[in-house]
Amino acid sequence: MTPERRRKYRQGLCDAMALGLHRLTGLPLVKIVGFRRRCEEPAHAAVKAGEWWIDVDGLHQGVPTARLTWLRKPDRIAFRPSSVEEVTHLYTVSGVPESEIQTAIKDALEDSTLAPIIRRFRSGPQSRRSRRS
Repeated sequence: MTPERRRKYRQGLCDAMALGLHRLTGLPLVKIVGFRRRCEEPAHAAVKAGEWWIDVDGLHQGVPTARLTWLRKPDRIAFRPSSVEEVTHLYTVSGVPESEIQTAIKDALEDSTLAPIIRRFRSGPQSRRSRRS
């Protein structure tokens, strides 16, 4: 994956990458939200594997405080279980285009960091379906 593509997944297409990783692994989707004065603000999308979470930069543990600097000093950060529909429309009313999800899947499968993680967490029928699409 090019540095430019990786930057895009960090700064605006995290929803496409999360949906792609979900299709490839079957892991549940989560949105990472920040709270400021009791208001919840979505900050990132990923998939969750127990205490671990996966995004474009790989496998992480714990709450991603340092990585979500655009949250403007949240009081706290939390993971929220999310549906495909919620993540698809996390940042836009029109939703993530299927072409962006397919590009994210291709990028993830070709990435030296993500490919082994995907193999480790890959599930059965759901991941086979996404390989055909």
